[in-house]
Amino acid sequence: MISIGNVESLSIVTAAFPYILESRKRKRQDHREAMELVMACQQAGVVMSLDRV
Repeated sequence: MISIGNVESLSIVTAAFPYILESRKRKRQDHREAMELVMACQQAGVVMSLDRV
């Protein structure tokens, strides 16, 4: 018989699996967005230190 606990565990594993697999993609996306922000600031003439990025 299927119990609530089994369904809950399966749901958690099912949700965690794609999250873990896509972690590298999310990290690349975060880096890309940060660099786009830096480039936009540079093009706008904003003077800033890249040490904080």
